[in-house]
Amino acid sequence: MGFWRTSLMARLVGYFLLLSLVTVGLVSFSAYWRARKALENLVFEGLNASASFKEGELNRWVTDQAKDVSLLATSPYVIETSQTLFSLPEQDPVFRQRHQDLLAYLQQVITARQDWEEVLLLTADGGQIRLSSIPDFEGQYRVSDRFFVEGKQGLFVQTVYPSPITAKPAMTISYPLRTEEGGVFGVLAVNLNLDRMDEIIQDRTGLGKTGETYLVDQFNVFVSSQRFGRDDYPRGVHTEGINAALARENGASMYTNYAGVPVIGVYRWIDTQNLALMAEIHQQEAFAPARRLATTITLVGFTSAGVLAGGVFLLARQIAKPILALTHAATRVAGGDLTPTAPVLTDDEVGVLARSFNQMTHELRRSRQSLEDYNRTLEANVEARTQELSQTLKLLKATQADLLFENALLRSEDAANSFDYQVGGSLPMDAPTYVVRQADRQLYAALRKGEFCYVLNARQMGKSSLRVQIMRRLQAEGYACAAIDLSEIGNHQITADRWYAGLAYMLASSFDLLGKINVRTWWKEKDFLSPVQRLGEFFYEVLLQEIQQSVIVFIDEIDSVINLDFETDDFFVLLRSCFNKRADDDRYRRLTFALFGVATPSQLISDKTRTPFNIGHAIELRGFQLHEAQPLLHGIGDQVSNPQSLLREVLDWTNGQPFLTQKICKLIRDQKVAIPANHESATVKDLVNSRVIHNWELNDEPEHLRTIRDRILQSAYNPKSLLQLYEQIWHGETIQVVNSPEYKELLLSGLVIQEEVILRVHNRIYQLIFDRSWIHHALTRG
Repeated sequence: MGFWRTSLMARLVGYFLLLSLVTVGLVSFSAYWRARKALENLVFEGLNASASFKEGELNRWVTDQAKDVSLLATSPYVIETSQTLFSLPEQDPVFRQRHQDLLAYLQQVITARQDWEEVLLLTADGGQIRLSSIPDFEGQYRVSDRFFVEGKQGLFVQTVYPSPITAKPAMTISYPLRTEEGGVFGVLAVNLNLDRMDEIIQDRTGLGKTGETYLVDQFNVFVSSQRFGRDDYPRGVHTEGINAALARENGASMYTNYAGVPVIGVYRWIDTQNLALMAEIHQQEAFAPARRLATTITLVGFTSAGVLAGGVFLLARQIAKPILALTHAATRVAGGDLTPTAPVLTDDEVGVLARSFNQMTHELRRSRQSLEDYNRTLEANVEARTQELSQTLKLLKATQADLLFENALLRSEDAANSFDYQVGGSLPMDAPTYVVRQADRQLYAALRKGEFCYVLNARQMGKSSLRVQIMRRLQAEGYACAAIDLSEIGNHQITADRWYAGLAYMLASSFDLLGKINVRTWWKEKDFLSPVQRLGEFFYEVLLQEIQQSVIVFIDEIDSVINLDFETDDFFVLLRSCFNKRADDDRYRRLTFALFGVATPSQLISDKTRTPFNIGHAIELRGFQLHEAQPLLHGIGDQVSNPQSLLREVLDWTNGQPFLTQKICKLIRDQKVAIPANHESATVKDLVNSRVIHNWELNDEPEHLRTIRDRILQSAYNPKSLLQLYEQIWHGETIQVVNSPEYKELLLSGLVIQEEVILRVHNRIYQLIFDRSWIHHALTRG
């Protein structure tokens, strides 16, 4: 402790080191919890997406099987042959011949339909199996089985149940066999092969190493050909998530799974199948990146602090050395010895101080007053030096912050191991494949200024992902934001009153105001006003009164208003009036709107004098540029020696179209094959031809190219005129943009783009798919 009190250098280094370690600890702790929360939200979204996809695939699979069973049961051949079998004794030669023919036919059907395990024909009066694709079961009775009882009435799907014969899970679809007069003489039943259901549910894509999805029936039993009735759980499986799902609830939470492992889980009840669908991933795996981040920051921070402490020690030592020499001389003078002189070791302020000290001792012999004046000069110099040391400390802290930032960049490079592309849909906030474009900066800056903005473009150009990114960023800065999808309100046979009321309810729900105001009562109390006036009053009396921050309403699918049965010009006039009222009421300065959709301003409102689009800020969404698309290299950089060349080849095919660019990058990554130098062009060309262009209508998953095709061929405008105009563009004719519906519809389809005032086919992929042959075929068919 004596050394600590007497050594300036020890205290300087010690305090700096202590402050650095505390800072590193706080940064590590904060980074861990922020990363954990972000990972938790990301995992919930991923599990929800996986569960929704598998639920849809399961329902679609069952529906397809039911349609095929109906077709087989109504086949004239099956009906005619079945009537003969049911009317003849088994010993009759005709019965045996028809039995053999029909059995061979059904076995061919089962061979073609790999999802079918057994086909049964049962008599209507006794439930006897007169014919089965598994002959051992013929002659048995199924008079009390649900698929027989319900199958006599019409198409019936008996959801997963334990087979009374094999004790394995089974699913049966039945359909009545009817005579030409409509009478039921039998039932056709098909036992499904559940391997496909297992493939759908047990697919682990996007679930990591520990993620899994599984089904549980209403008796708390696993539903899987591998797990059904597992002996390890004689009383069924019970967890917080399973119990909630069996109670017909849908949700997500963290809990302990059936094996006693803490997991992050999403659960939902599939009503059509009477099954609970669970999607879970171990918490240890989900939060591992957060722990690695905190550990890395701590290690790098401690290392940086140690290095900087050493630098401070050396710097302090150099500073303190001449001061110590000067102090020694001053001590002797204070003892009454005026003969010593201070050594001049440097030419800086300390050297000047030493020379001044020597002059001071000379003058001291003549005047003590001169010594006091000189002491004041010494104190001023020491203070100036102390300020310099403080500035040095600030510089060292800034250097440490730079090191921490560089470490974060290094960590981003390491994250490439878990990197993946997302083809279609909105990219989540922390998606590594999100590409920041000029539109991001324009929309963010405009909304912060309170400007009315609109993003009107073709589908799958990244509008929804842009909205998600900007909205989350503004929310983090304290803005109150809400995303409203107008397609959820409905657009067929809905009245203006119900439409505007639905919009008000969605706003109240999005801003969490339902607990403060009863929207139904409030709306009825204002029924003396028109619906659009009531919505305007809702903005003023509710949103601007209850919310004190700046309010930004993101309205998606704005093109839904085109199909409404009532005039919607007043809705856009209301948006304009909110902007105009800012001059008279400052509260309206806190309210602004951003519109997203596939339409043009003239399609949305016809009155140009009242349109809000002539006062708004149009945000143009262009394709990815090479310098913008650099984040996409993290997923494919390890497969090629020249990543930039590979990225240029991809953009050369897609012209930066976001959906296609993400898709081709994902195809390259999924190949997991190294690309030799100078083979980038050939590799991308072969991949595009084989996986995108060839047989494109079947390979178009998720759907993109078919969407473009259908918008052209099913357009409300004359499809023939659109095709003729597109044919001119495809042939390279110089077509200048004019203000006509056909030109605008082609642009909104995404098939063509505008370059200055000229229309061009958007990219090489579209040009090869929607070529001269396709155009002529479409014109001929039309």
